[in-house]
Amino acid sequence: MHDISQRCNEILDLLEEEAALHRDLLDLSRREQGLLVSFDVDALTATLREVEALIGKVRAVMNARLALLGEVTRSLGRPGGAASRGSDRVSCEEVMASAGDGCLERYRSILQQLAPILEEHAVINGGNIVLINNILDYVDFATRVYACRDGRNTYSVNTTALRRKAGRPHAFHFSRP
Repeated sequence: MHDISQRCNEILDLLEEEAALHRDLLDLSRREQGLLVSFDVDALTATLREVEALIGKVRAVMNARLALLGEVTRSLGRPGGAASRGSDRVSCEEVMASAGDGCLERYRSILQQLAPILEEHAVINGGNIVLINNILDYVDFATRVYACRDGRNTYSVNTTALRRKAGRPHAFHFSRP
């Protein structure tokens, strides 16, 4: 029983580490949102690299936690791991309850801390998706404005200056057809 208690505390340590990494991801998502609004491409690129690295760390900690949980459930004589199904499957809460030593209370406490982090992260990511879609719509609009055909385009931009300067003109002259 002492071994199970020790292993459960190791699982809880990994879960706490995972929660801390999710807090860091939430902070990066907030930063990403500000960078999407300001459209600071260089800073956004650097932030996205940080996000990718952090996601790798979350995945590694989660896999270690799940592997350890599988070992503990098998040591209890029950099927463990993601492959087990049905009524024989042991929940993490049952494993923590069987360990004693306050593991169940600690587990519930970690979940209470983690749930709002994940909820807020979902909301911020939803906002980031909206911002990204708006940016893509703007890029599509700008592409249509500058895409020329016979010297004119959908928005009647005078493109003669574009051809003459072979680059960006100092000013666009908009006119109605």
